This record gives sequence, structure tokens and C-alpha cells, in this order.
Amino acid sequence: MRLPTVSNLSQLAGVLALLGAAPLLAQGPVVIEHDHLIVESGPFALRITDIVMVKIAGPAALPAGQFHLQAPERAENLRLLTESGQSGPPVVVSGGALVNQIELPPGRHQFQFQYELVDAAPSVRVLLPRNYPTEAIDILLPSGPLAARATGLHGAGSFEVESRRFERLTGSNLPAGRPIDLILERPAPPERRRDPMAIGVMAAVAMMGALLVLRSVWLARRRADGGGRAAAN
Repeated sequence: MRLPTVSNLSQLAGVLALLGAAPLLAQGPVVIEHDHLIVESGPFALRITDIVMVKIAGPAALPAGQFHLQAPERAENLRLLTESGQSGPPVVVSGGALVNQIELPPGRHQFQFQYELVDAAPSVRVLLPRNYPTEAIDILLPSGPLAARATGLHGAGSFEVESRRFERLTGSNLPAGRPIDLILERPAPPERRRDPMAIGVMAAVAMMGALLVLRSVWLARRRADGGGRAAAN
């Protein structure tokens, strides 16, 4: 299965950061400042690349195992795209989520990960979990037949990165615990239309074949009957 790729995620995230900042939510120990999802479509699956900027409010570090960023239940092949920290990546994939295996100090941390939604249907529904309050979210779709709609989000036009144009769905100030109901729609594969004339020709050919078979059987019986009479005489 081959899917298109976004070649420069950092540049894309930087462009999005310049598109506008959302009002700040009430501060908690963990806040999602920006969540950028790039949705790309293949014939049998949808691939989602997620670039998330997390803020740890502090003043203390977040202990290991206390950060959980859940992927959708339907996600397959969940994987990290970046690693940081000399002692190993700060987060690992565990139980369908990103979990910190070391302390996360106060400040901002960016994580990038990918997963697939294996579904060939024209309309695909996915619930995006919200473990933490989200100040801003952008769902990006390469311009084309793929379309998206979601509760609490609205269209915000399009922009271009590296000669690729993206349509943007955006929202802000999303509370924790309320998943985003995302509907992704793409054209159905073209149906094979049946030509009435072709069907008629095929039926005629089939009928001729049946008649030839019947004629052969009839001739064989005639020969057998003729041979029987000759032997009797």
C-alpha cells in the first residue's frame, strides 16, 4: 500500500503557527497548544500524521508515565516519527497511546507520530480523543477529492507549502474529554456500467451456443437411429 507523503513536517508546522494563535485556555499541568493533523488518502487506507505541541505548565516536571496522548481506537500501525533526548525518546508507543518514559520538564515539547485507518469506504468516521485541553487544532487535507467535516471545527481556506496546496479545517479552545467526531469523505470508485447492447450481444452468443449444442445432440441421435435401423434390416 503506497500513500503520498508530506516531505517537510517542520516547515508545515511552522507555517501553521503563523496562521494565528488561539486564546489561552485555563492552565493545567498539561495543555495541547497546537495539534496539526495531515490526512492523506490511499485506495484502501487513510494515513494521519499528527504534529502536536504540548506545554507542561510546571513548576515541577511531569513524572514518567503520567503523560498519555491517546490515538483513535481504529488507529493501526501507530508509530513515532521523531526522537529526542540523549537517554532515549521521551515518549514511547504503548497501548495505543504516546506515553512518557522519562520526566517531562516544564516547557514545550513537540511530538510527531503517524497511524493508518484501514478503510476503503467512501465515508470514514473517526473519533479523535482529547486527553488534554487543546488551544488550537488544524486538520489539513491536500487539495483534491478528499473532504472533511468535524464537530466544533470550521473551514479556514487553503494555503500552500512546498508547491502543495492544503485545505484547512480549524478549531480552538477544545475541552479535555470530549472527542472530535471527524468524518472523512472521498469519491467512491467508479462503478462498471453495463452496456445494454453488450449484454444483448452476449445473450445472443450464449443462445447460439446453446442451439449449436442442441443441434449436435439432435444430429448424433439421428445418426444413432439410422445406424440402428440399418442393423435391423
